[in-house]
Amino acid sequence: MTQLQGLAQETSATFRAHVQLVRLFMRDFAELNLLIKGEESSDRMISWAALDFLSDFNGTPPFSAFSIEGMYSMQLQSFAVRGTAIALLQSVMLLYIRNQLPFNDGGISVSINDKAPLIQATLGLLQSTHEQNKRLIKTSLNVMGIMDEGPSGVHSDYAAMSNLGYL
Repeated sequence: MTQLQGLAQETSATFRAHVQLVRLFMRDFAELNLLIKGEESSDRMISWAALDFLSDFNGTPPFSAFSIEGMYSMQLQSFAVRGTAIALLQSVMLLYIRNQLPFNDGGISVSINDKAPLIQATLGLLQSTHEQNKRLIKTSLNVMGIMDEGPSGVHSDYAAMSNLGYL
C-alpha cells in the first residue's frame, strides 16, 4: 500500500487499478490530448474523485461504508468508474469556468477555455443515469441486508398465524 500525497489515504492495488480504469474511461492520455500537454488529470486528482464518489455513495441513505475494493467485489466496477468520472468532471468543469476568458476586439469574439458548457451537457447525461443506478443499487443492498440477517425476511402477523397452524 502506498499513501497519496495530501489525501492521507492508503491505496491498495485495486484502488490504483481503479485510477487507471478511470483514466482509460476518460481517455486521458498524453498522446490523445492534442490541445493540452500531458494528462489533464493527475492520478492524485482521480484518487480524490474516487474518494469523493465513495463519500457520496456511502452518505446516501441507507448509509454504508463501501471501499473501492468492496465495490469491485460486488461487481460494481462500471458504476464506480462512472461515479469517479462524474466527480472528476465536476471538478474539471469548475476549473474551466474559473479560467474562462472571453475576448472581443474589433468585432471578433474569442473565448479561451470555453469547454464548460460541453462538460456540463456531458455531466447531465452521466449524472441522470448514475443517480438512477445509485438508487437501484441502494435499494438492492437494503433488501439484501434484510434478507441476510437472521431468519429470512421481515416478520409479520402472518408468521405468527402460520406457527399456530391457521394457514
